[in-house]
Amino acid sequence: MKVYQPGRKDKGKIAIVGAGPAGLQASVTLSNLGYDVTLFEKESQPGGWLRHGIPEFRLPQSVLDGEISRIVEMGVTLRCGCEVGKTMTLAQLKDDYRAVLLTVGLSKGATLPLFNDASPVEIAVDFLHRARAHSGNITVPQSALIIGGGDVAMDVASTLKVLGCESVTCVAREELAEFPASVKEFTTTQALGVSIIDGFTPTAAVGNKVTFKHVRLPGELTLTAEQIILAVGQHAELEAFAGIQVQRNTVETQHYQTADPAVFAAGDIVQGDKTVVYAVKTGKEAAQAIHHYLEEA
Repeated sequence: MKVYQPGRKDKGKIAIVGAGPAGLQASVTLSNLGYDVTLFEKESQPGGWLRHGIPEFRLPQSVLDGEISRIVEMGVTLRCGCEVGKTMTLAQLKDDYRAVLLTVGLSKGATLPLFNDASPVEIAVDFLHRARAHSGNITVPQSALIIGGGDVAMDVASTLKVLGCESVTCVAREELAEFPASVKEFTTTQALGVSIIDGFTPTAAVGNKVTFKHVRLPGELTLTAEQIILAVGQHAELEAFAGIQVQRNTVETQHYQTADPAVFAAGDIVQGDKTVVYAVKTGKEAAQAIHHYLEEA
């Protein structure tokens, strides 16, 4: 017996750009409200950060695939390999659908010019994507140095340890009292044997050697590692969404509605926490905002 059954889709078509946590949740909510929903995803498989960022030992691919299959069973159309700005435009989506929801996430990892002369250097999101794409069957170094102290840095560190890297060190400019990683991520990573150094910011990087200074006290630290991974933030790729107002990597919205009344945004690209739980929350609330807008139209 199928738990999910397609319902009536008599309230018009909605396009959702980005099949990550926010987009997937929004598709479910809108489908339940009676809309014909199409999810557009630029990658070859849906899931966003759930598939390409969260380590598989924490979220098995079979679990994610099962949940997405249930969403498709509800009648949601999934179109992968479709990228706004390349295979279609935002204007075309607006012509074909009653409303458009943007949930593209923060898919691009940031870098630091300081590390231009360092080697080998990899961006955290690229490393996690690579590890997940190969189901962990990648070559890992004997030692790794991670710059950053957020949840992404903790994911990189824990993935490296699980895959067999002997020495993993995270260095963050924030001190423990203001550490950006969640308590759960921090303690889990520490339990795996990762060294976490707080309160130091990089000042020089040449080859595989990085020099740091303390942010508040006199003191300098120099570390070397076979691989350096930068987990210093992420940003969205929004160049294809002309007319959408963006301020400091955040799409400006009022109750998830952009300055264009037919275009909404949710997930990591709107103001708020950058967690999966919060992204799901915004996806549900944005879907309800779309419904309210269309009911009054």
